[in-house]
Amino acid sequence: MPRQFQVDFSSYNLKKVLKELFHFIKDPLVKIKSIRFLNWSDIFVINLINIFICFSLGILLFSNHSDFNFISLITQFIFAVLLQVAGLLILSGLMYYTFYFTLKKLPFIKIAHILSLAIFHATIINTLSFYLPPISLMAFALSAILLIIAFSENFSLPKLVVAKIILPYYAMYIIFWIIQSIQNTI
Repeated sequence: MPRQFQVDFSSYNLKKVLKELFHFIKDPLVKIKSIRFLNWSDIFVINLINIFICFSLGILLFSNHSDFNFISLITQFIFAVLLQVAGLLILSGLMYYTFYFTLKKLPFIKIAHILSLAIFHATIINTLSFYLPPISLMAFALSAILLIIAFSENFSLPKLVVAKIILPYYAMYIIFWIIQSIQNTI
């Protein structure tokens, strides 16, 4: 396995990642401009924390506490982790080749790191979309803004060109959301 895709937890510093993540959560629009790029282990932990927060919110808001099944809960959490990581890798690959064919070749790990930070807030806010469905559109609009800022500032790319690359993905999400909302009302 190539060195860049290995996850090494032997000398892992969780405190460092939590500190970076806490600073990002406090002021994402400023912190996304100058990301201190981390390794695959850190990206995995950021996504694990994101899933844990969403999962905890979901349990608090939507579960019936009378039929609590610990094994089912662990299975759902593991499945959520796998889906989040697979989705991140697929989206990172899509963005990698989009930038590769339009502007320039960007490092895959840096794209994955930017994506994991940009969707951090959106996935947490999206957990509340059961009560207020349009909130997911606003959450992913925030992600689109963070992606435009991150790619343009961290890689010195023109913002207008990056916006032309990112906004069609957001437009596809809006179309998907509208279709899904119509199907749910029928």
